[in-house]
Amino acid sequence: MEDTLVLLERKRRWNGLVMGLVSGLLFGLLSQGSNYLALSGISLYQPPFGPVGNTLMFTAIGGTLGAITCWSGGSVFGVLMGS
Repeated sequence: MEDTLVLLERKRRWNGLVMGLVSGLLFGLLSQGSNYLALSGISLYQPPFGPVGNTLMFTAIGGTLGAITCWSGGSVFGVLMGS
């Protein structure tokens, strides 16, 4: 019984990490790519790392927040820690 709980906790944490990575990647792609599509003729400043670096940064931040949110057992505490 205890092994099942450990496996469920591990699965919840991995799912949180993966969902955070996916949402961070989607946010990064949309926020960095939409400027080029909508304003293709205008040279835009992309601080601090450029479009690719910013997308990777958003992905890493999303993964970290997803893992933090799913780390604890209580849903309210996890959401508060992630936010």
